[in-house]
Amino acid sequence: IWATGGPSLIRHNGDKWERSHLDREMTTCVAVTPEGEIFIGTNAGLFVFRKDDWELIVIDKEDPEQYIECVVPLEDGSVWVGTRQGVFRLSKPSWTSYTRTSEVVNLFFDTLSACQDFPPLAMDTKGSLVRFDGKDWVPFLHLLDTKTSIRCFITPPREGRIWVLTPACVF
Repeated sequence: IWATGGPSLIRHNGDKWERSHLDREMTTCVAVTPEGEIFIGTNAGLFVFRKDDWELIVIDKEDPEQYIECVVPLEDGSVWVGTRQGVFRLSKPSWTSYTRTSEVVNLFFDTLSACQDFPPLAMDTKGSLVRFDGKDWVPFLHLLDTKTSIRCFITPPREGRIWVLTPACVF
């Protein structure tokens, strides 16, 4: 069991809780792949736990220590990562950046939601729900007026449905 919150990252080894040390990073999210790889997002980049140590995974050579908002591993072995600079997909052995919609609209990268057999989803800055069509982010449902808060949480799809939670509404 892994747990995180602020600067703390702890795991239960079966007998007791142990603190996992990262020098300067604040943990923002933790995710486990179907193969058991443990990824953590921090304010200083993405790390994977290998050989009893944390290894920095560089997703963007120009900005290797990005603030990671969310990590979403899928059953096909790919890993989607939302940062403050964009959305990235690791399909071993390389990373691909998907940061803009077809209308050149910025995404809220911390709203990323993905699961197997369903296109990744996010909210854009115009208040529209967007999905990844394999090459680009495409708006498909306008939900919010941009005068209201468009920060939201998108649940992973279940039985073909999603929930979008905002400070003011549930869709």
